[in-house]
Amino acid sequence: MSGFWLVSYITMWVLLIGLSFVMMSIMRNMGTLYQRIEQKNVQPDTRISKYEINEQVEPLTVTTIQGVAFDLVAHVDQKTAIIIISTHCAPCRDLIKYLADNPDNDPLDLGVEKTIVISMSNNRALQDLLEEYSIDSKNLSFYCDTTDSLSRVWGIYSTPTIITVDATAKITNQHVGFSLPQVALPA
Repeated sequence: MSGFWLVSYITMWVLLIGLSFVMMSIMRNMGTLYQRIEQKNVQPDTRISKYEINEQVEPLTVTTIQGVAFDLVAHVDQKTAIIIISTHCAPCRDLIKYLADNPDNDPLDLGVEKTIVISMSNNRALQDLLEEYSIDSKNLSFYCDTTDSLSRVWGIYSTPTIITVDATAKITNQHVGFSLPQVALPA
């Protein structure tokens, strides 16, 4: 029995030493990777879209709820808020409810004359959302991006995104996110 214990004791130490060499190698490689990443000093892309302020946006094909496709930019003829949503996004749903309750209210207080809502979801999901909140699409213009043009052409990946353009389709403001207006609590 003492031979068995000696063999298992030696085996345990050999495995432990082998494991320690593997761990030291992994730690050394991680340190090397960390140094390389630190040297590159890569900054994340914090742009909202691929456009900068005062830059002209490219044509964007969207569809009406009924499925008719057209170029959105060709229909921009005044200062317009273009609101990009996803129907499954909670802040987007809050924004839609806010716009339904305040159709003349500009969510960013930028003095826009027209508000357009583009859903990154399909037509049916947008129609369900409008029915859920009893929104009359006559007060607001609702469209769908069924071809993923918002991400491919405009470089937008986050919702809700609010882009304000002037009458010449140049961006005047960009904003990601939405929170309901704060109400002062009584003292």
